[in-house]
Amino acid sequence: MNRSRAVRRFAVAYRAAVPAALVLLVLNAVLGPADGRLGVAIDVVFMGLLAAAACATALRARAGPSPVAWGLATVGLTLWAAAELVYRVFESDPTAYYPLTTQFLLAGAFACAYGTLVLLARERIQRFDPILALDGALAGLTAAAVVAVWLLPDGAEGAQPGVAPLLAALGGLWFVICVLGLTGWRPGWAWGLITLGIALNVIGDAALVQLLDAGEWQRGAIADPLLVSGAALLGMAALLPLRPAERLADGPRRLPIPLGCGAVALVLLMVAALDELGLAATLLTAGALGVTLVRMSVALELVERTRSEARTDPLTKLGNRRPAARRPRGPAR
Repeated sequence: MNRSRAVRRFAVAYRAAVPAALVLLVLNAVLGPADGRLGVAIDVVFMGLLAAAACATALRARAGPSPVAWGLATVGLTLWAAAELVYRVFESDPTAYYPLTTQFLLAGAFACAYGTLVLLARERIQRFDPILALDGALAGLTAAAVVAVWLLPDGAEGAQPGVAPLLAALGGLWFVICVLGLTGWRPGWAWGLITLGIALNVIGDAALVQLLDAGEWQRGAIADPLLVSGAALLGMAALLPLRPAERLADGPRRLPIPLGCGAVALVLLMVAALDELGLAATLLTAGALGVTLVRMSVALELVERTRSEARTDPLTKLGNRRPAARRPRGPAR
């Protein structure tokens, strides 16, 4: 009883403190990254958000279901906090990119994050629906292609600083959107927060790449609050129940999403014809169009199957009343 009461108190404090801390970091980025003692205070707030998120996932791993998934999330957040601590303590130049030690720690943190997503998805999705999986894959590829077109610098390559984490984040965005598709686009609050956190991480990584490409990167810039907000939202998701997805009935509501994603992919193809796209954007757009063709072929097959079932009896394979009524009748005797 005391433990559950302590968890509830922590949840209330966490939900109150996180928005205030994020607003402070955003103001610092918009007004110009602070230096001196104020800059140290901003670093403490940044690190505090990571530590609080790690505490939230650790509490969920200890007291709630899915202990392995949330335990892995705790390890990932701890590695992320260690990476940022190395960067902020041992790198005196605020305009320098992450040192090699920080990059290795961040790679481990991202690996743990993706492992967490896979484990949570396995518990969320109780029944695999191939059509919903196609819808999710299509929507994920389309979203990743849009991000690659408008947020990835022209000519950016994986060897450039920040590009590899951005491409990895795009993979995470594609995966969580696939999971949303398998839920019938009813993610629930926990998965909704996780998806929003991944999306903000993608935008943060893209902002980091843009700033590095322009030579304007500085610690405390807008990329920092965007990136740490993903960790904060994961902590909020850990404090919410994560129930299995409900089984959904088939219906026409499935069609608008693949049709809309296919239209966006065609627009991106026209953009590619007018202006050369990068390799990542081109491959993602081609993948989205390929999945669109597969999805439409599946829809046509279902239509034909439905028409066949409407005209014939499924057991005897004989025509039902409607085909019989349409046959010309002979002269009456």
